[in-house]
Amino acid sequence: MSSSLKIQGHSLRLRPSKAEDVEVLFRAYHNPNFLHLFATGRKPPQSLEQIRWALRKRAVIEPERLGSLEWMIIHHRHGPIGLVALHDYSESQAEYRIGLFKPCNRGLGIEATMLALDLAFNQLNLRQVYSLIYKNNLEAGEMLKRIDFLPQKQQPAQACNKQGNPVIQYTTVLTLERFRNSHKLARYGQRLTGRNITATENHTPPVFYNRRSVRRQSQATAFACNYDPEFAALISRLGCTLALSTYQAGKLILLSAQGEKLIQLPRSFNQPMGLAVSEKYLAVAQQEKVTILSNASKPASEYPHQANTYDNLLLPRTTYHTGDLDIHHIAWGKAGLWAINTRLSCLSLIDGDYNFAPCWQPPFIRRLTPHDHCHLNGLAMQGGKPCYVTALGDTDTPEGWRKNILKGGVLVDVDSGETITRGLAMPHSPRLYDKKLYLLKSAHGSLLQIDTDTGKAHELARLPGFARGMARCGDYLFIGLSKLRGKYFNDLPIAKGKLFSGVMAFHLPSAKIVGSLHYLNGCEEIYDVQVLPGLSRFGILNAQGEGFRQDLSVPEVYFWRNN
Repeated sequence: MSSSLKIQGHSLRLRPSKAEDVEVLFRAYHNPNFLHLFATGRKPPQSLEQIRWALRKRAVIEPERLGSLEWMIIHHRHGPIGLVALHDYSESQAEYRIGLFKPCNRGLGIEATMLALDLAFNQLNLRQVYSLIYKNNLEAGEMLKRIDFLPQKQQPAQACNKQGNPVIQYTTVLTLERFRNSHKLARYGQRLTGRNITATENHTPPVFYNRRSVRRQSQATAFACNYDPEFAALISRLGCTLALSTYQAGKLILLSAQGEKLIQLPRSFNQPMGLAVSEKYLAVAQQEKVTILSNASKPASEYPHQANTYDNLLLPRTTYHTGDLDIHHIAWGKAGLWAINTRLSCLSLIDGDYNFAPCWQPPFIRRLTPHDHCHLNGLAMQGGKPCYVTALGDTDTPEGWRKNILKGGVLVDVDSGETITRGLAMPHSPRLYDKKLYLLKSAHGSLLQIDTDTGKAHELARLPGFARGMARCGDYLFIGLSKLRGKYFNDLPIAKGKLFSGVMAFHLPSAKIVGSLHYLNGCEEIYDVQVLPGLSRFGILNAQGEGFRQDLSVPEVYFWRNN
């Protein structure tokens, strides 16, 4: 957790609810006294599973769309003692609620409120917080007025009980300006949390929170991102590094983790798209070339610009000048480096003698021509050989696939040439894992599993972005997500939703999303995602700077030329 992000006072701390809290929450919502104080008019959940579903929902839906944020109040000796929440949540304001499970805990309400206001104004950047004061809880209104909430002259819209009588007495409001200038809140904050919560030095850039996990913000401002601590912890536990390509930003980004802290390292490449990983090499497909990087672990620790920092160092070794083939996907196989040659609608091998060596094309493509007839884009390998490909259409005219992007997508068997599945809405990233075929239906943001015998598709998950790029590590899939671009994307089914650019982690055995990373700026789309296993602390150099020219590696020996 970032040192600037404190959700802890002297006696209490706030944290998102966890799966282990389900029974506590169930009992609380069936306690009439708590329900009257915290959620007047709310229908209590009917089962433990209903609460588990709500927690899963909060894990993947952003607060603005969900409309609320909730945290469990944890006492350092007694454990969970209540909830605080920001309902009717938007970018500028929210309604504050607090509910304590037992009346004897009410003396801790002000400390919990200090922590909640610290989050609301210093972390979420709200402009005002208001609270509805109910007739059955006038004591809460007096407490809020003591800490500089002001009663609002305009009466709120009246909610009524079953007898038709109004239940809201008045509304209190705390604006950002009043919060910053409140001597009372400064004193209460210092006494109960150990810091002056009103001070401007506590103000940090916005960080999203949800009930399941506090989302961390990376320190790299050019590619600032929010991420779940669970997402970083998962990468750390798996002992891997994620490689992301984004041709929009012209970057190859490596993501690794130390505990719940995420570390990212972006490097410039010319419109990188497809990535291919082998035991020793990382290949990067770019606009007119493919670059091969080698993992040089021995020189890593003595890299002169950052000594004793890296365990592994990816260095550029070979460049193939392919010409503008619009290579969408690449994969290492027994015959070499395979490439989806989108411009010429064929499968190719990267070749040292020619721009490429054509090896296969779909049966509906009659001849090689550089006009992108079907938008061939994805490749699944099996046993070191190409097995399945995806295309956005089975057309054989220049860019003919564009006329039916919502129903024209196909999955094709390479060996037989048979079209396994039709009618896919912009399929991408087919992958074979444990003899099961997965792919992404990008126009719907869907993860699908395909029955290769029948061609039937089973949807495993819906994702909040244009899904493209997928890699597996252990029981987890890491899936790339993008925002939409261009006129051809305005009518896609996902265009109506709130989308983000980043990565989702999907747990295969449970079919659940278990973590995510959201880019805030600098990166509007992700093209490919690959896993580099065993890279605990990475480094990477491209061919554009002087760093890689200082490396002189030969078998058994290496040097760093420091002049």
